[in-house]
Amino acid sequence: MIEDQPPDRELIRRSLTKFTDLALDVKEAGSMAEAAESLAKYHFDLILSDLHLPDSDGAETISSLLKLNLKTPIVVLTGTHQDEQMALGLLRRGVQDYLSKDRITPELLERTIRYALERYGREQRELAASEERLQRVIQESSQGMMIVDAEGVVRLVNEAAERLLGKNKKQLLGQVFELPQGTRPISEIEEVNSRREAVWVELRFVPIQWEGVPMNLVCCLDITERRRQDRIKNDFVGAISHELRSPLAALNLAIHQLSTEAAGPLTQKQGEMVQKAQNSIERLGNLVNNLLDFSRLQPGVSKPKLNRSDMGPILQEVVKNFAPRSAARGLAFTSDFPSETLPVFIDPHLIAKVLSHLLENALRHASSLVELRAIQDKGGIQVTVANDGPPIPSWEQSRLFTSFEQIDRPAGGPGYQGVGLGLAIARSIIDQHGGKIWVESVPGQKVRFHFYLPKDTESGELPANHVQPLPSH
Repeated sequence: MIEDQPPDRELIRRSLTKFTDLALDVKEAGSMAEAAESLAKYHFDLILSDLHLPDSDGAETISSLLKLNLKTPIVVLTGTHQDEQMALGLLRRGVQDYLSKDRITPELLERTIRYALERYGREQRELAASEERLQRVIQESSQGMMIVDAEGVVRLVNEAAERLLGKNKKQLLGQVFELPQGTRPISEIEEVNSRREAVWVELRFVPIQWEGVPMNLVCCLDITERRRQDRIKNDFVGAISHELRSPLAALNLAIHQLSTEAAGPLTQKQGEMVQKAQNSIERLGNLVNNLLDFSRLQPGVSKPKLNRSDMGPILQEVVKNFAPRSAARGLAFTSDFPSETLPVFIDPHLIAKVLSHLLENALRHASSLVELRAIQDKGGIQVTVANDGPPIPSWEQSRLFTSFEQIDRPAGGPGYQGVGLGLAIARSIIDQHGGKIWVESVPGQKVRFHFYLPKDTESGELPANHVQPLPSH
């Protein structure tokens, strides 16, 4: 019993002594500190707790108890109507029941405790049965699977995962599995399998409850062949794109000489044709550059050249380049970012590419406005590119950053042609910086693309914790 008020403690104590069928051994605590000490020493079947203690108050009290002891049912003691409303909400967080102090009788208290114990016991039996079924599925699955706790310790592993990772149960169970830094829901690692072959393994992380504790179900998939095919494809794309650059440069020079009338004067119609050819050459040049960037940014091909850089000059440069282009299209361009931005470990050239791709996308779809914003906290900097174009349907937003994907959103300007690589390249660059990139789009509001860069990404090492986006403005 955790209660700091002597009259309430005496009332509950007297009620407990009148129980008919339950034999009780009661320990008392008047604060959260005393409760923590008792919970560390003894095993309890039930906790009766007031919400308001000298060193803890309200929902914080229950949160502290749940952290201290996840496997003991809790009954909350309430003193006011507001407490009862709070207790109702706490039922969804693991509390078994609540009881108002001014209505406590020995019979009601005994019935509440009995029901709480029965409900908790039933929940534990159902949870155990569910975990047993999941364990059978994992053990019999032909796909590698593990259960890993919050510290990265392996709690369960199947034979398929043992073969794929080249380790047996003794080498895995109870050991810390080295996960990639900056782990995301899907990550890739290189391992040596049971046949001593180098393999690439895709790890998919699914949060689950196991033995009443939050853990991760890790699904392991051999993607060695897929990586090999991707490498062949990227090498081919890179080689073809590289070979195209020389003839394109020659064509571009010839078209430029024609447009400046270096080879002689042009008629109006000839000038228009040369301008169309120049636009097409420029578009083709951008496509070739995107294909080259895409092939170079694949995992394992190259790493960003990170150094401590100020985002301010990069943002100022893209404003200088894109503001006139927006004006030429009849679009307003606004920007807002701190005069002194937080130094972050980045490859400035690659981050400038990200901004260019996002702003190109914004120009393409905007109706009248393009915005560039940046906000920062002590952990990093968040950049937002917004436009007032048509909203992106929610069911298509997940495809936006996929290679060679183009969604059916009407473009703001006519004649645009592309292959759907700009946003995929932006995502690859941000991933290599240990950051996060995402989109927000709801009808009636601007379409916003955000990316967040943590300041602690040094020497190509991703941060240990997944970055948390700042609130949007």
